[in-house]
Amino acid sequence: MASSQAQSAQDAEFARRLARIRARFITKLDDTIRSIDGTAKSMPCALTDSAAAVARAYRQIHDVCGIASTVGLTEAGLSARALDSLLIDPFRAQRGLTDDELAQLKDGLTALWTAALADISYETVQE
Repeated sequence: MASSQAQSAQDAEFARRLARIRARFITKLDDTIRSIDGTAKSMPCALTDSAAAVARAYRQIHDVCGIASTVGLTEAGLSARALDSLLIDPFRAQRGLTDDELAQLKDGLTALWTAALADISYETVQE
């Protein structure tokens, strides 16, 4: 009996820690989306520093891919993977984005935030 109580206490502590990590991740995700959206104007192929801006965005999105699903934001993780796929070729080629890729980036950032909100809402309903 004492063993199951200890396990329950450990489970509750784990849940509290995970909730704090998720909250920090969601705040960081908002900052990441705003940052990438704000620097998108620096990413067109015609601009000199576009490759550097794309590289920063790619690294930020790649980080989101690795963490989102781990903290329970499954749909956000899938949306981040779509953005990762969009940015990987320009990143590897060290180039800026085409007009079409820029439009897809903007749409993808909106989809990422929408997915994160859906994940959060889903969890709230489940509790």
